[in-house]
This record gives sequence, C-alpha cells and structure tokens, in this order.
Amino acid sequence: MLMDSFEVTGDCYLFRGTVPILNILVSCSAMDENEPMIKPHDASDSVLTPLGSGGWMPSYDRQTASYFFQNGKISVILDFGTGISRLLTDFDYLLEDVERIIGFVSHYHLDHTAGLFYLPPFLSTRSLELYAPGAELYGKPAKELIKGMFAPPLLSKEIDGFLPNTRIHDIPFDGVVIDGVEFRFRIQRKHAHPTVAIRIGDNLAYCTDTEPEYETIGFVKGVKLLMHDVWYEEKAPEDTYPSAMVKEKLGLLGSDGHSSNIAVGLIGREAQVGEVLTIHHNPSQSPAVVHRMASTASVISALEVEPAEDGSSIDC
Repeated sequence: MLMDSFEVTGDCYLFRGTVPILNILVSCSAMDENEPMIKPHDASDSVLTPLGSGGWMPSYDRQTASYFFQNGKISVILDFGTGISRLLTDFDYLLEDVERIIGFVSHYHLDHTAGLFYLPPFLSTRSLELYAPGAELYGKPAKELIKGMFAPPLLSKEIDGFLPNTRIHDIPFDGVVIDGVEFRFRIQRKHAHPTVAIRIGDNLAYCTDTEPEYETIGFVKGVKLLMHDVWYEEKAPEDTYPSAMVKEKLGLLGSDGHSSNIAVGLIGREAQVGEVLTIHHNPSQSPAVVHRMASTASVISALEVEPAEDGSSIDC
C-alpha cells in the first residue's frame, strides 16, 4: 500500500555523472496531507514498516534506505537513509510510547546514513542505542567514524550535542540479545566497502548492498521475511536452476556490489524463507519495472516476492 505522493523531477532520478550530496541528503517534495494514514497495528504484533525502500537517492515515491521494525518488546530502525524523515512527517505514530530505539547501520554510504542528521527531534524524549560497523571492518570504533560525519564545519555542533541520549556501539559480530530479542550479524564483502547483514530472530533478515553470496543462504535460513538488495533485472531463465547449480549461478547474477532479482529468488528458495521483500531499488527504475522484477523472482523461487513500498506494513 503506497502512502506518499511525490512531485517527481529529473533531479530525483536521473543519475548520469556526478551526483551532488544534496540530492542524497534532501528528500523530494512532501506527501499530500490528504492521503489516508495507515492504521497502526497492535503493539504485540511483529511489523516491518519501510520508511525508505530506495537506494542512492530519492526517486518516484521512494526515500532511501530505512526500515522500522516493532513488536511488543522492542523498536528497531534498520539503516538511517532519507526515509527517517517520514517518522516526523508521515508516520509519527510509530514512535508513540517508544522510550528507546535500537538502531543498526549496515554501512556508512550516505543513502544509509543521511537520516542520522534528522534525529534530534526524535531524541529529546527517548534514547537511541546505535550499533554500527567499527574496528573489525573499518579499523576505527563506530563512535569515532560517526563522530567524523558530524564534525564542524559540516554541522554547528559536535556529535554529543547534536545527538542527545545516544550511545554508539560497534556491531558485535558474535551476536547480541536485547530485551529478549536475538540479533545476529554477517559481514558482506561484495560491495565497494564491506556491509553488514542483520538477522532479527526468525522474524527477518536484512541483506542490503551486496552481490549475491552462497553463504547468505545459511544465514537467512528459515526466516519469515528475507529483505534483500535487488538492483539489477535479469529476465526469467528457461529453467529454474536445480539446487546443485545455485552456488555456481549466484556468482553470475550480481555486479558492482549489488544483486539481481533472479539471484534473490534463488537465495529465498534455497533458504526456505517465508517470503521475500526486494529492497534498495535502483532510482532509475519505475514502479512498474520494480514490480516486474519481483514477479520474475517469485516465479523462480515459488515464493511470495514483493517490492518494498514506503509506508506499507508487513507482518513478520
């Protein structure tokens, strides 16, 4: 269910040549205030709300990478792209009665971190426990890496003044349990810089900005919802590739740090997940193309495969 209507201009989705930082940091025009609001779920449900399903820059009705997961125990944000702005403009009800947010950064590219600059309005009355890649991946603690993003003259304040009530942690790759919820992590090295896959119990696995990897199958095995980067479109193959061929084929179904729809369909099928949500959509691809790619992945996986839509709600 789409919740937002944007005025689309060429600056939102044409991306040949150099892209100014402001194209990433600044969202497209706001949603129509007359659009209906999603009815909130019961607090005991496990629900995922995509705040930003796109990659690189906002386009069409998509902000960049951010997802809000909530159940009766915990409120989690996966990545902090421009979609974070929706918590202020569109979906503020998601933070009602939330006193603490658990946040995870998969990597530091701007389409996953620009929304960190939008956080002050949300942190005056609640705290943030922020986990991000640190020394194990980048040679420096996460707090030091994030502090560098907030240093003047980029902002008027140092990080401690800009992000109140925030504690920053290196992602613990041996896993962590928070409020009874288990989080597991996996390093993905097939991107321009390493990224982190995140699994929340058996509810979901979040695998963004990576070429397809055979090892992902074991990491996401049996989750209810697989969220996986799909940047490239592959046409439906003549056969559905038996399991014995999957490892070989996955190596051919990605490029330049991202995955194709066919690859993600194969991963979902072999991992026996409940359903697949394609994420990190290419900003040049129209909604029709994104839906076509998901449909092709559904055929090869024999699973329900849908593209993430900003503002939708997915039970998981």
